[in-house]
Amino acid sequence: MQLIRATNTAILPDMSPSFTAPHHGVQSYTVPMASRGTRLIAVILDSLIAAFALVPLAITIVIGVKFDFELNALLIAPSVLFIIGLVITNLTLMAQGQTLGKKACNIRVYSADGRPASFTTMFFMRFILGQCILGIIPFYSLINIMFIFGKARRCLHDKIASTYVGFA
Repeated sequence: MQLIRATNTAILPDMSPSFTAPHHGVQSYTVPMASRGTRLIAVILDSLIAAFALVPLAITIVIGVKFDFELNALLIAPSVLFIIGLVITNLTLMAQGQTLGKKACNIRVYSADGRPASFTTMFFMRFILGQCILGIIPFYSLINIMFIFGKARRCLHDKIASTYVGFA
């Protein structure tokens, strides 16, 4: 198996295809792209984690309705826990380029030059513009996901933010 240099200190196995950034006077790195299957497994794991985080909220709603409790007061604690979970998940994605699912699958988000994507790129371009703002467009989520089946294997939000998902 041929080895390639992914960063100045790490060596990763060559797992074609790889994403090589265009050269614009910036040193670029070649990092093996994550497969569609690996990305799917990471999304499934993240979805299961999110579903697990919703369990306390769902149980609270069921108990509140069944026993005719005041739901507003009852929902505060589980809602706060769920929001904290969302914040932690998104902060780790933006700061480290990995969600828990991506971390378990040993993949991460890289910028076009092959370096780990910066917080500002992850937050403003990938999250705010690529998902939140464009997410209000009907069928955007479906179109976003369908881009992964193209030759470049990058979702639309990856193209907007000039990022890609590769092996960590």
